Amino acid sequence: MTSNEMNTLIKNVLGWGHERGLHDTTDLKPQLVKLTEELGEIAAGVARDDADRIMDGVGDLLVVLINFGAVYDKRYGPYDPQTYFVESGLRTAWHQIAARTGKTVNGIFVKDEPNEEEM
Repeated sequence: MTSNEMNTLIKNVLGWGHERGLHDTTDLKPQLVKLTEELGEIAAGVARDDADRIMDGVGDLLVVLINFGAVYDKRYGPYDPQTYFVESGLRTAWHQIAARTGKTVNGIFVKDEPNEEEM
């Protein structure tokens, strides 16, 4: 997928959310509840080894996250006015993890604890 295709999808999702009144508030809680609901759908798909259900949940989670970003921006202002909420969040996370060290234990990355000199 190209960045243009991704931008078009994000614009479409934002338009869809706006048309349905999801951006008419500064309260993040309703979208947070929906995010956890969609995460539960992914978990159910994993538990049932159901690839279609997992992918549906991932898509729904992204839709809710994009609309969560619109509410976040309305409440706090855009984190990075040049980019979409998801892109800003991903860039922030990447800068935090890029040089992180640690090890993978049972499929989960466990970061090294910073020593006193790094704090």
